[in-house]
Amino acid sequence: AGQLPTELGNMAAMVRLQFFQTALTGPLPTEMGNLASLFLFRTYTTSLSGSLPTELGRLTSLGQLWIDDNQHTGGIPAELAAVTTLTSCKFDGNDFCGDYAVTPGQCAGSFASACSPPPAPPPAPPPPPPAPPPATTLVTAPAFLECLDAPDTCTKLSFMDRDLTGPIPTTIGLLTGLTQLELHGNSLVGSLPTEIGLLTRLRRLNVHGSHLTGSLPSEVGLMDNLEHLVVYRTSFAGRIPTTLGGLPKLSILLLMGNRHTGPLPTELGRLSRLRVLDATGNSLTGCLPTQLGAMTAVQRVHLGSGNQIGCTLPTELGGLTALSDLVADGNAFVGAIPSQLTGLPELANLRLEDNGLTGELPFALSDALTAIDVSNNGLSG
Repeated sequence: AGQLPTELGNMAAMVRLQFFQTALTGPLPTEMGNLASLFLFRTYTTSLSGSLPTELGRLTSLGQLWIDDNQHTGGIPAELAAVTTLTSCKFDGNDFCGDYAVTPGQCAGSFASACSPPPAPPPAPPPPPPAPPPATTLVTAPAFLECLDAPDTCTKLSFMDRDLTGPIPTTIGLLTGLTQLELHGNSLVGSLPTEIGLLTRLRRLNVHGSHLTGSLPSEVGLMDNLEHLVVYRTSFAGRIPTTLGGLPKLSILLLMGNRHTGPLPTELGRLSRLRVLDATGNSLTGCLPTQLGAMTAVQRVHLGSGNQIGCTLPTELGGLTALSDLVADGNAFVGAIPSQLTGLPELANLRLEDNGLTGELPFALSDALTAIDVSNNGLSG
């Protein structure tokens, strides 16, 4: 609720600014003309009113301007005609004068011309490539059999997009010399065998885009040298193993698009080298562990789209000094946005829309912030 603060104009690095279904009132501040990097500006179903400021004509990077279903009056500022980057604009559902959307220029002081036409449709895609050779199973693949003959010296198995079918055999655990196992983009079925934990030299495990089912085995936590665990868009279900917190070198953890349930393990807070945590599109619940505030190397935390993580956002997130992306849209978070987030020097992308957050929106966020979306909450200005 309330009016947009004039301090909004100090966020010169802002790229996206959106306000949906809020109780904001009053005019748009003229200081918005200072947002030189702004590309997208949308207000939808608010109580914002008054004339549009002529300073919008100074937004030389603006590409999309949607101001619909508000209470604005007057004409569309002629100064917007100087914004040559505009490709999409909407002004429906206000009290603007003139039939600007159909016949531009009828309203005094309105647009001299409509926004630039949409770009031409992309060219037709090229014809599909020829059909791949018949599928085979991992257990019969020549490269796999060769590794079984020399398990100590075989360091890499790569079967990317090879249309492999069938399960991953338990004999995978015999390949103790492996440092890299790439199985993504195949049609593998069954579970990930527990023998995978015997591959203690493995640094990278990638099975994304497969049809693997069951739970992610806790034995993955035995692979002390693992740096990248890439297991997204599979049919893995159940809880995320707590043993993942015992992987001292893990830097990339990609779990998005699976069927994981339950809370995020508190043990993940022990991953001092983790740079990316992405569990988007699962069915996670519970509270966000306060222990995640100890992941001081993390740069990206993505937990949105499908999860129902709740409670309040932990104040301990203020310890994530390397964090650039915090995406937790569509969850069940409540309470205020922690003031500790204002001290994160690298935070550039903050997405918390579609939660149950309340209280005031802290505009004194990081100077590095270029995109923020907190729409569809109960926040006030």
